[in-house]
Amino acid sequence: MCSPFSSSTLPPLYRLDRMDQDELVEVVPGWPPPQTKRWTSLMTKFVPKCCRGRVYWAVTVVLIVWYSLRFTRKPPLLAMSRSNPSTFACQGYSLDTRRCIFQNVVVQRGVIYYYAEDPLVATVPPMLCSMVNMPEIYAAPCDVRVISDPTAIATILAQTNKTENFNLGLALHRLNPGNAYHLLFEDMIPAMAMIYNASHITSNDPVPAILHTLKQQDVGIFLTDHHAGTLMDRIFWKEFYPEVTVLPLSNNVSYHVKTLVVGTRTNCVHWNHCKVTNRTRGIFDPPEAAAALRKVVFHRYGIVEEGDDTAAPASAPAAAAAAPAPAAAPAVFTPTPPRRVGPPRVTLIRRSTTRRIRNLEEVRSTIESVMGVSPHVVDMSDLGIKDQVLLAHNTDIFILVHGGAMANLLWLPPRALIIDIYPHGFLISYHSSIIHWIRKALEPVIELGHMPFQIETAEGQELLTGPMVPGCVCRSIPCQIHVFGTSALINVDVARFKEHLKEGFRAWKGAQRERGSYEKPVTPDEFERSQEEIERRRAAAPGYSSAPLCWEGP
Repeated sequence: MCSPFSSSTLPPLYRLDRMDQDELVEVVPGWPPPQTKRWTSLMTKFVPKCCRGRVYWAVTVVLIVWYSLRFTRKPPLLAMSRSNPSTFACQGYSLDTRRCIFQNVVVQRGVIYYYAEDPLVATVPPMLCSMVNMPEIYAAPCDVRVISDPTAIATILAQTNKTENFNLGLALHRLNPGNAYHLLFEDMIPAMAMIYNASHITSNDPVPAILHTLKQQDVGIFLTDHHAGTLMDRIFWKEFYPEVTVLPLSNNVSYHVKTLVVGTRTNCVHWNHCKVTNRTRGIFDPPEAAAALRKVVFHRYGIVEEGDDTAAPASAPAAAAAAPAPAAAPAVFTPTPPRRVGPPRVTLIRRSTTRRIRNLEEVRSTIESVMGVSPHVVDMSDLGIKDQVLLAHNTDIFILVHGGAMANLLWLPPRALIIDIYPHGFLISYHSSIIHWIRKALEPVIELGHMPFQIETAEGQELLTGPMVPGCVCRSIPCQIHVFGTSALINVDVARFKEHLKEGFRAWKGAQRERGSYEKPVTPDEFERSQEEIERRRAAAPGYSSAPLCWEGP
């Protein structure tokens, strides 16, 4: 039988001011914490008055222990000390090509903390966190801070509520996570190239082996930028690589990383450097990572390419998955499938936000008259990622206004043709180059044709702020970017576009013939020189220098 407790028997942090009202009164500032006040209310309701003193004792002891553990906790696997310091090793002599591998570091709020007993000896060279190493305005250096006091690490970790541990990680500053095209080709593929290399995944590994290795490695992608987290960004990573955990900047979590990869190592990371002749041997570079992503996605969605018997449908029986592996694992660059026979499968992308085609029906009927088939008109924003992949893989001629839907070029079948339309003021000579470079880089796995179409007049084109100035031109990159991003409606010159379609249709049919192909992409340097010549001719045209500007800037 329990007996009443007096206030003198209660813990020193508390006292019962008036036993008849059972009020718990604060004696020490900050105490009792909210949890205790809630418990007091509950006990007043449910605990007999004679037993409350003992319950108060128990609650107080539990809370004191919990708070002390919370604010003095050590990270579970982190043991930064003289006997176990952080280490790093770098390759590459320039900022653009340097890659460093850190061991035993902490990542918090985009900052990499490195422990060294003597910070002067452990001088960390500058390196990039972005996978894009040029142009320089998009490159982002990493914030690496050397700490010589091991207790400072515990202090840093105490500023957050949780510590997580990863076996392998990569620091990533995203370029433009809200755009599917940039997300895929400028962030995801180059980042996974570095992860593949650090995980010792080779281009000869079959897809199940790649996915198994990634899962076993416990991989984290640590975002170091302050871009707002976008739904598109999260969906793409989760859909294509659920084995990899993408970790945004967080004020509540610290990450202990056993091995952290920072930087690019090879100048092939940016696509204009990805020539077949200059790929670094022994590294899983972006073109191979792109081809591997294509095979991984097709494997997940049950797509088996013609001529490729290495990919099993996602619904294949478990017994087939458990079958012994062949003696020689298939390469990422598989034999090209048979040539397309019959009429082309044509897809015309309809946009619902910016850069909408004002005369879409005229464009559709022109395509039908030239190619003999009615195009499938679709808004990609109405489709999920899987449906977009399936649609692209069943498209022979892909027609669209230049934009994020260009990300789907990776899923097109071999020898497909891309016709992208450039609004007036947004010039092919500057902005189709990356498509050209990606085509060149992916040539061993999917040969694609690319025939961009430039709208040459402002007639019928409207910006979000109103009609475009008649006869205007853009003489600077900022003007082009502004026009591209704010064009609400564009008007396609159907007569010129019809001739362009005829030329493209002939090129597509020629590529389907035995030993036929598209005109081979030239090297990036040759492409840039040819586009510079186009720019010189445009600038020399009568009236160009005196024409009004489409946008004069802020």
